Amino acid sequence: MRFMHERGDIEGIVIRVSNSFGAPAHQHANCWMLVVNDLCRQAVSTGQMTLRSSGIQRRDFVTLTDLCQAVTHLLSLEAHLLGDGLYNVGGAWAPTIIEMAERVATCCQRVLGYTPQITRPQVQVEEASYELDFRIDKLLATGFKMMRGVDSEIIGALEFCLALHGQHRAG
Repeated sequence: MRFMHERGDIEGIVIRVSNSFGAPAHQHANCWMLVVNDLCRQAVSTGQMTLRSSGIQRRDFVTLTDLCQAVTHLLSLEAHLLGDGLYNVGGAWAPTIIEMAERVATCCQRVLGYTPQITRPQVQVEEASYELDFRIDKLLATGFKMMRGVDSEIIGALEFCLALHGQHRAG
């Protein structure tokens, strides 16, 4: 596709997406493998959150709202503005997984009335938390503006889970 775009045969865009999260469009959407969505589902259904890793890994996160708006923005660009057609879409920030889980827990207090316990495997001696620089400069250079409503997107996911699964009673 990129080859055909570069030859001028088609107008093509390749989008590389970082870790997205937010309430899905409908209840049958398969989005529960997304780390933040999974944490929201766990908090609502069990009253706790369990990480599969130590949580020290850094990940770039982007809200589904920003992702959808970025796709719409890129599709509306005139062909001569597309450049090579390759764009990263991310949130321009890279917290650790445990930092994101703690942010979800804070939002849980606001929405659910309790802060779920977070459990995770111990950090291994050989593990390290490396800086992550997921560049979205090309996207921003096209005039795209991010909303980055992280907490409101987490709250939306929690409310979706609450409507879908009901609430676990903490205590």
